[in-house]
Amino acid sequence: MNIIIDPHMFELEDEEEIRNNIPFFQTLIFLCKSGRIRIFLYKELFEKMLAREVVPFPIRLGRIKDASLLNSLKQLNTTFVSIVMNRISSIDIEQCNGEQNFSIETAAPDDETVLLNDASYYELLNVLLTSCYTIDDSLSQVIVTGNIANGICVGKCFSLICNCSVKAFKKEFCFNSIELYETDRDKSFIFLDNMAASKQLHYVQSPEIERGSHHNKLQFNSEFDTYEGLSRINKAVISRLRYFGLKKVIFGEFHEDTSKPKGTIIVHDVQKTESHDIIKGWLFAETNFKNHVDLYFPRNVGECLSKYLEGEFDKVSVERLVDTLSLVI
Repeated sequence: MNIIIDPHMFELEDEEEIRNNIPFFQTLIFLCKSGRIRIFLYKELFEKMLAREVVPFPIRLGRIKDASLLNSLKQLNTTFVSIVMNRISSIDIEQCNGEQNFSIETAAPDDETVLLNDASYYELLNVLLTSCYTIDDSLSQVIVTGNIANGICVGKCFSLICNCSVKAFKKEFCFNSIELYETDRDKSFIFLDNMAASKQLHYVQSPEIERGSHHNKLQFNSEFDTYEGLSRINKAVISRLRYFGLKKVIFGEFHEDTSKPKGTIIVHDVQKTESHDIIKGWLFAETNFKNHVDLYFPRNVGECLSKYLEGEFDKVSVERLVDTLSLVI
């Protein structure tokens, strides 16, 4: 998807406004890294950005006083440069064979005034008009924006019109959130990635284990009541979930079932409490039975794990996620 970004997203200076829009840039980076979007910017805006500080994208750092915020933004800008730069294309306003005398229609007269009189938006309109007279018409009709005071808000639309002697052109464009391109799975990964980066995911050496005396179908050596007593096969996935703060495991009923690899956990529900996410599912045990499990994670972590892994915790997938997030003890 080829997207256009509201130019005011690259003019943020107010600290609170910058804080409010950090998720915008984190999502933008993620979508570029996954190859799902390509960003198109007006050539002169692109060149202005390149002429900034040593690390020019996407947020100006000169007026940031909060040391913690400044450090976070330096990391964000560095990541933006390394990942997004090769996903940015600059658009130049080419020669039009007509008069290029365009107008716009909006539901709100105030929006029309802003779009035509704001220098950044006027440049944007000229870029969007290239859809009229160029062969390539692959630009999205969505202008992606964030939570900004100086700009058109999410949900506003306008029609760009040009009725010259060469060609009649009318196309609608709408301002929308970056979340339009983001799935629940994407949001879950970004949440976990942020938790990992801020070192809020804490490794648990020995999760608490609860089981009834009749739960004897979990493993061949059923005389255990600690995490260490679980067999290597049964904790193939559980051992890796400790990187995400798995605090407690409760084993329940069991049924004969060999439909999944041993050690795999299939989620059927996530219960949220004030302090925990409790993943309820089935562990496919070494005994060819599946055993019901309740897995206790920090709040929101369990839900995001379930969404990102799409309800199936197998050894390879969980291990890959641990590696991707660079989780270490």
